[in-house]
Amino acid sequence: MLLLRCSASIADLVLLAVLSGIHASSPWKTIAGTGKPGFGGNTYEHQVHGFAVETRLSMPGALVLDAALGWLYLADSMNHAIRGIDLQTGLLETIAGTGDPGFDGDGAAAVSAKLHMPTGLVADLSGTGPLRTLYVSDTNNHRVRRIGLALGRVYEAEAHGGNLSGAEARHTCPNASADPSTGALFWGSNFCDGSTGTGFVKYVHAVGDYIEFSVDASVGSGVYEARFRYADRYSRVHASGGRRMRLYVNGAVLTHALEFPPTGQPQAGLRDVYGWAVAHAPLQAGLNTIRLEVTGHGGPRIDQLYVVPPRQAIGTVAGTGRPGPADDLSAPRVATASALRSPRGLALDVAGQLLYIADADNGCVRRLNMQSGLISTVAGGRQRSSSRDGEDALGGKLFRPVGLQLDSAREYLYVADSVQNRVRRVDLTGRPTVGGTITTVGGFGMGVSPFEHMLRGPEDLALDDASGTLFVTDRENSRVRAINVLDGSCHLDVVRSLDCAFEGILNETCEELGCCFDPHCFTVLNPDGRVVPGHQPLDVLTKVDGAARSPPISFVTGQKVQCCFPKLRRMSVVEVLDAPQGIAWDATERVLYVSQARQHRVVRLLLDQGRCMGASQSC
Repeated sequence: MLLLRCSASIADLVLLAVLSGIHASSPWKTIAGTGKPGFGGNTYEHQVHGFAVETRLSMPGALVLDAALGWLYLADSMNHAIRGIDLQTGLLETIAGTGDPGFDGDGAAAVSAKLHMPTGLVADLSGTGPLRTLYVSDTNNHRVRRIGLALGRVYEAEAHGGNLSGAEARHTCPNASADPSTGALFWGSNFCDGSTGTGFVKYVHAVGDYIEFSVDASVGSGVYEARFRYADRYSRVHASGGRRMRLYVNGAVLTHALEFPPTGQPQAGLRDVYGWAVAHAPLQAGLNTIRLEVTGHGGPRIDQLYVVPPRQAIGTVAGTGRPGPADDLSAPRVATASALRSPRGLALDVAGQLLYIADADNGCVRRLNMQSGLISTVAGGRQRSSSRDGEDALGGKLFRPVGLQLDSAREYLYVADSVQNRVRRVDLTGRPTVGGTITTVGGFGMGVSPFEHMLRGPEDLALDDASGTLFVTDRENSRVRAINVLDGSCHLDVVRSLDCAFEGILNETCEELGCCFDPHCFTVLNPDGRVVPGHQPLDVLTKVDGAARSPPISFVTGQKVQCCFPKLRRMSVVEVLDAPQGIAWDATERVLYVSQARQHRVVRLLLDQGRCMGASQSC
């Protein structure tokens, strides 16, 4: 039950509305990872394509959601790879990285390039069709890299029932996709009796049986990768001998011997075992016809064709590959000639073509202008800096910024500082007083604030602009938290040990910064312009040798007076979860995706259907 104080603000009510639908009946569900570290399926070996819930991950980090195409991208940090999950079929694809740490591959296909502990991710989703661009913090290579991405498309075999000859379409679970909590995303290879869609195609006869797919060359002419997914039930596994089928592309034979070797493995027969037959097919722009025909060796049961466009290249956009200090405080530098030191979180201003980089071990946030290729520091980095609020962002102290989030209006950049245990906000506008300043919106450090307002190792951020809710992965507290960034309250007993802006700031200026002014300071402004509480203008010398002195000389020893303090924003616990790391928010479906580094998995929470309750419950 949620209790509201009579003084609750409208913004507080909005935040409560976001969280009020959460009940204990539906816990987190795993959508990727087995809970054990590794790279491939249920073994440590690499696989071409498999179900995400049956694929091992190793300390997954940042997440990026492509809601329009139904994909979730993740930085599989200790596997040194970037993976993509098709949220409709539950299949996982390796997008970049070989699984081995190192650096190479710039200018070549991303899937064959080496990365070294990628942690941060952000995507430019403005491309047409399936074209996307991913930016990756290649942390131990001290670079930020760009990956051109063209997503594959699934063609379900049973949906092409009108293009069958001899083969027979079988529909096994036509209603499976109606309930997302029981669909392919969570079931793995048990889904639909071995199908990623609503069924499969069975080759009833032998010679001459065929199935045709009408395939769209989504990014134009080129060589596409055609992957046929097939399976045999345990009772129908062929003991030996390869099955070869003829493959046609637009009426021309591509190969007479595309092999579909038996998939049987020693097992209990409770799970389907899958294989992939892969061919590289030249396609023309527009629709193409791909036919698979039995040549006399028998045919497998096929449930999908997965078509991958030509592989896109990877390249470096910032960093030299060697760690070094930020050298752009005085003037912008060419990004590929300016050193980074363990870059982490990323945020992207698509309209302005600006990429924000959390340069973690340099204690600053950098901004890359992708049109000019120049990089500059926008927050932190100065040798003499202050951790108090209301300061110029360049002079604001950042100890280790790791997570970034930009609001949709591109006015505020939120920064998770994992050492300061705070979430800071940089005002990116040019507004008087507040433009270019940095303030705290969540977390006030160990020993300063009560637990409900305390963060320990915040890692990543996701923002729901509509409600003003900022989701934070509070890693060392094993919690996912929600902060109301639209409003706050002035609990001076909590924040008096922290400063906002400079001493002697006026009430109006303090409030413009979003901070709280303590009227009990009784600050009096002396004629000499200094702030000294409790003293009157008589304590000054107004004439020297008979001549008026302006400003007067004060004989009163100045005292440090701080009357402006950070505002306390409401922070709630959304979920108790071991070592939450990356986070992504789907505002349309009201879904949170969270990676768990120590559990080597990615989980999903439907806010309207439930959550785990309490630290003792397994999540």
